[in-house]
Amino acid sequence: MSTMGHQKTPISLLQELSTHMGKTAQYDLIATEGAAHQQTFVFRVTVGEVVATGAGLSKKAAKHKAAESALNIIQGKVTPEEANNMSHLHTTAGEQSCPVPPSTYSESGGVLTPPDNPIGQLQELVVERGWRLPEYIVISEQGPPHCKEFTIQVKVEKFKDTGTGSSKKAAKRSAAGVLLTRLREIPPDQQDMVRDADIDEDSVPFVVRDNKTGVKPMHSARIGITWATLRNSAGEKITRLKSTSLSTPNSNYCQLLQELAEEQNFEVEYLDIAGMFAAEELSASSLHQCLVQLTTQPVTVCHGQGHTRDEAHAHAAHNALQYLKLMVRRA
Repeated sequence: MSTMGHQKTPISLLQELSTHMGKTAQYDLIATEGAAHQQTFVFRVTVGEVVATGAGLSKKAAKHKAAESALNIIQGKVTPEEANNMSHLHTTAGEQSCPVPPSTYSESGGVLTPPDNPIGQLQELVVERGWRLPEYIVISEQGPPHCKEFTIQVKVEKFKDTGTGSSKKAAKRSAAGVLLTRLREIPPDQQDMVRDADIDEDSVPFVVRDNKTGVKPMHSARIGITWATLRNSAGEKITRLKSTSLSTPNSNYCQLLQELAEEQNFEVEYLDIAGMFAAEELSASSLHQCLVQLTTQPVTVCHGQGHTRDEAHAHAAHNALQYLKLMVRRA
């Protein structure tokens, strides 16, 4: 027995999704092509910044095609250009109902993106938050034809990240995964500022990409201390930091940072990059490299390098102290 009657059409799915996002799906007839006895209609649908078109032998079929293209764009299955190119292929009468497999969408109308689809997840995130759609740029293409490596940059508002892969699709997925993790770490009270570019990109935590397990952020169980709290603190260590020179030779920067963290109730975590990256991604000078994370709010991550692991940690701690000093002295 057929289950087609229980499947939602693209129009109804897009309507539910747009309502969930607080937006309205607006349909416009933009063209009528062909002879009077066999006309093709072209509709455009607009949902926020997502714009898609669809063509069909009836107005209803064309609207279904436009809605289907919009859903594919939001889901990240295709780019806006690819979706609109495909949607202009002439449809047949049998395509007018345009049923969509129910497993593709949630009952609430939200698009179910597979967990291994960072491109689609990033697309959904920016649409939900009202930001501009991601832009992907091929930065480089290296290697022989049988073993190419692509580097792609993804940009959302003022945030940028890059990814590499053996194909453009793999590099695009890698870049999307890195940026997706960063954007998810933006505190709710700063999300509205992203569109106006008021948020400092450097305040959003960096992520470390593990070639085996994918993208993962450095994390800690403790909720971060805000910059406002640090600036207004009368603690001995933080007060001394504001006026202390950080260029004194042989200073134990790791200890200074740890003492400050204990006073101000935030955590310090060092992550050695060696072993997290492939050998070709390590420093060309063979220096030890690390990241240090402070559970401030937003999270602070600084880089360090040195001839030994301890030197790399000290360098990272020094950079973190300099950044803390700069931030707490701001008016």
